[in-house]
Amino acid sequence: TQKQVNNTNMLTMMLETEVGTGNYEEVTQSEWPQGGYVFNESLSRCENGGTLSWNDETKKVVLNTDKSDKCYVYFDIYVEPTLATITKVEATEVAETSIKVSVEAIKGDYEINKYYYSIDDGGYVESTSNSYTFNNLIPGTEYKIEVYVEDEEGNKSEVYELNQSTANNIGAITVNQNMTLNVSEYSVASSINFTGNYTLTINGGGTLEVASITSSNGTNKVGSATNGANITINLENVKLVNNTITSGYGGNGTGDAGSDGGRGSEYSKDGKDGDAATATVQGGNGGTITINIDENSEFISQTITTGKGGNATGAAGGNGGAGANATSGGSNEYRTGGNGGNGGNGSNSIGGSSGSVVINNQGIVTINSVITDKGGDAYGGNGGDGGDRGDHYSSSHLYASGGDGGNGGDATGGNSGSITINGNGQSLINNASTGAVGVSTAGTGGNGGSGDSYGSRGETGNIISGTKGVISGI
Repeated sequence: TQKQVNNTNMLTMMLETEVGTGNYEEVTQSEWPQGGYVFNESLSRCENGGTLSWNDETKKVVLNTDKSDKCYVYFDIYVEPTLATITKVEATEVAETSIKVSVEAIKGDYEINKYYYSIDDGGYVESTSNSYTFNNLIPGTEYKIEVYVEDEEGNKSEVYELNQSTANNIGAITVNQNMTLNVSEYSVASSINFTGNYTLTINGGGTLEVASITSSNGTNKVGSATNGANITINLENVKLVNNTITSGYGGNGTGDAGSDGGRGSEYSKDGKDGDAATATVQGGNGGTITINIDENSEFISQTITTGKGGNATGAAGGNGGAGANATSGGSNEYRTGGNGGNGGNGSNSIGGSSGSVVINNQGIVTINSVITDKGGDAYGGNGGDGGDRGDHYSSSHLYASGGDGGNGGDATGGNSGSITINGNGQSLINNASTGAVGVSTAGTGGNGGSGDSYGSRGETGNIISGTKGVISGI
């Protein structure tokens, strides 16, 4: 027979005296504890086979017996369990129509086994994962997100609230002048492109996520090529999250070859000298990347790469013209062949430098990889060959020389850019490397022309090595 009973002379109530001691004392109160104690089923017992249980709704002991019995009912002091605590809920991925949140929590007395997610006071969604994505949201809208966790005993944590907006898509941004972009909410831009050496200031207290930031490349030209555009970004009270930043590469410089000198015109005239090639050929520099972060801003990027220095390819000097042949008869002036013309000099060449990276940080910076590309290669132009002398009418006591060869051009390999981190902010750079210097290949001197005395061979140009960029502040 099962019946709910008050404390009677059939039942002896035993209350724990101190938490966890296992010491109990008999009490004579007529009502069962309504709070502060918990029924101890393992210790509670009856002398004549009856069984005891606790009805939490009525707050009474239930005795199951079919005969008279003497029972002892034990109660332990109730100790509130230590609950799990949510320490952080963060929006790890934000798009125009979705928000993904991740939860960090510390377990209490028991392991956490369930997570519950709600948005804008809607019903909770149960999950065993500490991350969850809310879909089908409205772009540029703020939402209230609520999360709590539950342990294996069913104890629930306090609810953690987070206000988060979906992304506001501002599309592609072209920086064609110095400009300021105000970002007051979570915004997404597909790209930012610098068309010249301009500065973009981003402020407003929000977060801007950009897939790629680029700048225009330099232009290939005869003589001096143009540089890749620099990228300069100022962050003022804002967070910039970026995948790649790549500055433009320098254009390639080429030279115009010198024209060949003409043959001597008549009557033993000397050959014309060959023209020099373009004196100096310069590759364009790669764009430099400068990021300025104030104390209230954060900058996160996967990869920063500067543009390569442009190559410089010198042109050859023109060949000297041959001397005119002698005419028959007359004085020695007309019986002697003309001297050969001198060859023109080849171009000097200077490879462009790759861009550098400068980060002035007073806030927080996290970058996976920073790379400066290689310097441009330099190829000096070859000197032109000297012209041969003209033919004599008679070889007796006659003399004419071949022209000298032109000098080869010098070659200066391009420098590779440096990486510099300045400021008192918190900077985490996982990888940093500077590129190789450009290859230097000097031009060869031209051959001397043939004659009664041969022309001199032109000198080979000088090789000047570029300088490899340095890394500082990391």
